[in-house]
Amino acid sequence: RLIGDGYDLQIEVQNHFYLVEIKGLRSDYGSVRFTQNEFEKAKENKNNYALIVISRLIDIPKMSVIFNPTKKIGFSKKIANIKQISYHSNAMRWEHYT
Repeated sequence: RLIGDGYDLQIEVQNHFYLVEIKGLRSDYGSVRFTQNEFEKAKENKNNYALIVISRLIDIPKMSVIFNPTKKIGFSKKIANIKQISYHSNAMRWEHYT
C-alpha cells in the first residue's frame, strides 16, 4: 500500500494472478470510492482485477466479488482539490496488543 499499487493484494490461483481491491460498507446499500490509481488499474486489468465489497459490517457481513468492476459498476468521476493530512504509527509488533 505504501507504493500505491492501485490494489490491496495480489492472489495467485492455478498460476494466474488477480489484483484485488477490498472496500467495506456499514450496511447493504451505499457507494464505494476508487482512487484514480485504483480505477486505472481496474480498467487496465479488466477480468484480472476483482473488487471485493464487504457490506453489512454492522450486522452479519456479506461479501460480494465483482470482476472487471469499471465495466460492471457505474462510476462517476469527481475531482476535489484537498489537502490531506495523515498520521502513521511507529513500526511495532502488533501481536503483542489485544
